[in-house]
Amino acid sequence: MELLTQRTCCACSSDQSERVERIVSPVAAAQLDFDEFKEYWRGFRSRQCFFDYERCSTCGLLYCPSYFTQEALDALYASMDDNTAGEASDVLSRTQARYIDFLREHSSDAETYLEIGPDIGLSSRVALKGSTIRRAVFV
Repeated sequence: MELLTQRTCCACSSDQSERVERIVSPVAAAQLDFDEFKEYWRGFRSRQCFFDYERCSTCGLLYCPSYFTQEALDALYASMDDNTAGEASDVLSRTQARYIDFLREHSSDAETYLEIGPDIGLSSRVALKGSTIRRAVFV
């Protein structure tokens, strides 16, 4: 399995011919093999592990030029344990529905829904059901 892919700047597509600034992880994710990284993928550690970030010399965006391939991400997510702490899914769904109800009270006529880290999609499902939302973005 191909583990990593190299990316151009996602804002301007520059290929980073020169590095302006770099933020380096204490444990370099790009140097680990798949099984080693799986150990860092879940939970909290005293030594953080992430991919290095670079500032684009063309537009100034701070971004991550090395990252997992989609195949590697799929395998990592598939290896994760249940993160619901054993709660029943109907209880979790009701909780997420309350959050969405609160948002609807304060943002009528919203047409776009952005969710960062949608997890198993409980909030997304509630937000999109019977709403004015025409577009959903999941990051």
